[in-house]
Amino acid sequence: MNKIDKKRLSFFKLEPGHIPELLHLENIIFPCPWNEKMFKHELHSEYSRFCVLVDEQTHIYGYFGLWIVQDEGHINNFAVVPEYQRQGLGDMMMKEIFEIGKKHKISLYYLEVRKSNEPAIQLYKKHGFFEAGIRRNYYSHPMEDALLMTKIINL
Repeated sequence: MNKIDKKRLSFFKLEPGHIPELLHLENIIFPCPWNEKMFKHELHSEYSRFCVLVDEQTHIYGYFGLWIVQDEGHINNFAVVPEYQRQGLGDMMMKEIFEIGKKHKISLYYLEVRKSNEPAIQLYKKHGFFEAGIRRNYYSHPMEDALLMTKIINL
């Protein structure tokens, strides 16, 4: 595991130049990675707040996608580069999501996560999410159910 100085990291809105590195990371991190078209859609969607966590050289350490529709926030992608996991970057990203949510008066967040992804489930629970249901056979490669997790914000 590589140690990172979190003070050197900043959040930026997704830009076209980030996409090649994101495609590489998606293939390392996820069995069903996002493709280029999906990332390009995030660039132009009025609902999307897709952010990357980068250092001064714009090396990506983590990223998340947040769709905002009315007062709901759907976290549609969330990843920390494997060699930097368990150093608090996931916590930083969750806090950034909630800061964005405050600006948009989000009262409900939801996300899907593989039932087997215990580290992610624990991160989400730590930040106030609870299990709200199951989406059967939501994931493929391998086929797996997703936990639907929700967080309610009292405005």
